[in-house]
Amino acid sequence: MRSPKSDKIIEIASYILLSLYSFIILSPVIWIFLTSLKSLNEIFSWPPTILPKNPTLINYHEVIERYGFVTCILNSSYIAGITSLVVVTSGVLCAYGLTFFRYKGSSQVAYAILFSRLAPPIALLVPLFLIFREMGLVNTRESLIVYTFFMSFPFIMWCLIGFFRKFPKDLIDAAMVDGCSRIDVLLKVVLPLSKGPLAALAAIAFLWSWNEFMGALVLIRSRGLMPITLGFFTFTQEEYTNWGDLCAAGIMTLIPTIIVFMILQRHMVKGIFSGALRG
Repeated sequence: MRSPKSDKIIEIASYILLSLYSFIILSPVIWIFLTSLKSLNEIFSWPPTILPKNPTLINYHEVIERYGFVTCILNSSYIAGITSLVVVTSGVLCAYGLTFFRYKGSSQVAYAILFSRLAPPIALLVPLFLIFREMGLVNTRESLIVYTFFMSFPFIMWCLIGFFRKFPKDLIDAAMVDGCSRIDVLLKVVLPLSKGPLAALAAIAFLWSWNEFMGALVLIRSRGLMPITLGFFTFTQEEYTNWGDLCAAGIMTLIPTIIVFMILQRHMVKGIFSGALRG
């Protein structure tokens, strides 16, 4: 049996290792943030400086006023927010029906949706582009929402199917006996107990759409509709890259994702602990 002193040493060592690991993981973000506060001359100075000698916000001012990068952030927030809402809602409905109310051919439907995602994204992007062009949806945010929906929906749906298969069937049977309809069971029984997985999948869908590049490159043409993945191109030229503005834009793009995770983290952590206790 270990003594209290040895337990204390192990606890302190654990905190030191975790702090070191966190610093290593966060060091690129810290370096980007410090670079965003440097002037252009200091960024290219030799030897390089770690801390900015004269911190300045000129890079953030140029990103906002000169490049209009806030518009890119708003476009990405709109596209990612709508996509995550639609894909999680559709995934819940499909997974709920295919799991709890099985019918002849339901497994084939689920596998057909999964197999549709096995094709490379570019293989789906070309026919979707042709369809969008005929419908007049090219160069619209809605076209990118539809594309990211097709990319993320099979994954989201199958994750929910795996969760619903472990859902207590007795709770659903009891609700049906009490007179609940199938929609009532979903709204009053299944969803309240599925906040953790739904929050995690909503975060995944948001980041999936937030980081989408290939679809945006093909479908979006106007500068005012560009998401952040295309907006970063405005900081790179053929023979020159504005590293100060690029780092400032990178820090700005972290803000919406941090807000999303702060909103969803409570449900995500609660879902993790409830799953561990149930297991």
